[in-house]
Amino acid sequence: MSPRRAVTYFVSATLLVLQIITAVSAQCSDVSSGELHWDLSSISGRDFRAPYQVGRFTYTMQFRLCGNIADGCPLPFGAGSPRCAMPGTGAVCQRTGSRNYCLGVFNGTVDVQEYRGNIGNGVMLSYYNGDFCDGCTGDPNRNTAVIIICAEGVSGDPSDILVEPYVPPNSRTTISFRHQAGCVASISGGSGGLTAGGVMLIILFVLAAVYFVGGVLFNKYYRKMEGREVVPNVEFWASLPGLVKDGAMFIVNKARGRDSSYSQVSQQEY
Repeated sequence: MSPRRAVTYFVSATLLVLQIITAVSAQCSDVSSGELHWDLSSISGRDFRAPYQVGRFTYTMQFRLCGNIADGCPLPFGAGSPRCAMPGTGAVCQRTGSRNYCLGVFNGTVDVQEYRGNIGNGVMLSYYNGDFCDGCTGDPNRNTAVIIICAEGVSGDPSDILVEPYVPPNSRTTISFRHQAGCVASISGGSGGLTAGGVMLIILFVLAAVYFVGGVLFNKYYRKMEGREVVPNVEFWASLPGLVKDGAMFIVNKARGRDSSYSQVSQQEY
């Protein structure tokens, strides 16, 4: 295998891993608020549509949990959402027939809160930064709260979805339905899904692997280096333990009240 092809395969594999991590993190397998955790994976990863009435007109609300809808808010007759016209750029889309409006976007995370109300208890997901709402006060951009009411034994795709569209000066739309996914899955400890911190750690390790493996391939095949020199920035990594030791001793000396500079610490013998 040629060096160029090896590098190409490595970069492609890295991008695939990052895409998988992003997809897994967006499946709502563990959304939490405080010590409460919900598993919404059974109803995430696909779009849902809910018709609703405004006077004598029937409109459609399209939304997706923990992700953006597949086709965005496309342009019917050239009048679509300026924020979410491209595919995969809006979590909630209000389709009125003459034009579409973006009512919130998903940017990798979602605001999660426990919901307690007169219609029952469950979980509420909030999406912000939708299209500008003329005449709305408070949040000037359209936003949406999706409320999932705990209903044991109710599975499958959501049905009987209730839509309460925004009415200026209020910019918030509410979408609610009953489903077993709205019931608390676990308390204090999660359900085993990837949290945002876990995803960040995985991405950090992947980037570290890209740095070291990619650097070795580049140095070995492109720069024709041999031995320890193939390791990227080998001199820095070789000196890192000494730098860590110097830094630690500097902190210890300061804590003990010794008046010594960093350079003096590095020259001391222990």
